[in-house]
Amino acid sequence: MRGERIDQERGGVAFRVVTAVICVVAALAISPGRVEARVVGATVPVRGMTCALCTRSVEESVKGLGGVRVTADMSAGLVRVEALEGRSVGLRDVKDRILAAGFKIGGESELEAIGRFVLTGDGRITFRVNAGSSYLVLENDTLRRIFRQHPRLSGEFQVAFRLHDHPEYRPAAIALSRFEARRPPAPGASSAPGSTL
Repeated sequence: MRGERIDQERGGVAFRVVTAVICVVAALAISPGRVEARVVGATVPVRGMTCALCTRSVEESVKGLGGVRVTADMSAGLVRVEALEGRSVGLRDVKDRILAAGFKIGGESELEAIGRFVLTGDGRITFRVNAGSSYLVLENDTLRRIFRQHPRLSGEFQVAFRLHDHPEYRPAAIALSRFEARRPPAPGASSAPGSTL
């Protein structure tokens, strides 16, 4: 009899825990305040585009990723990729498609992304686009302007930056060129080391 009561109590606790988890997940899924972290655009320098057929070849190859709009500019030697609503651009995937089309990457890429700034335990600032992409933010005039307007760097930002993807930089480093505050921080947001600001 005592064993049945303990099993019932355990079952009741498990039911309450599962119910609470389901409620939290559902609230996060429908919450309008969700972070939209994603790469919304990329500009990649490409060498070897010498004719209209070249640009078309690159565009068709990158369009094969799906969920993107692509424009190849032969005279500038640039391929611009824009994510469609709710999608994200995978820079590695874009570069692989350009290489598969028979062209070479010509230098550093520029990206535009939505995410949050994070202060690491060692005092560095990173920009987190999603769980898998975090970039070390190099100090420049744009970062200083952001600090003046948003001293705690809290909330969600859309930023444009040049990606310095060099083996010395882990995570990869970025130099900000533009920014826009998109969403203020949640009430009571923490700015402790290792936290999202």
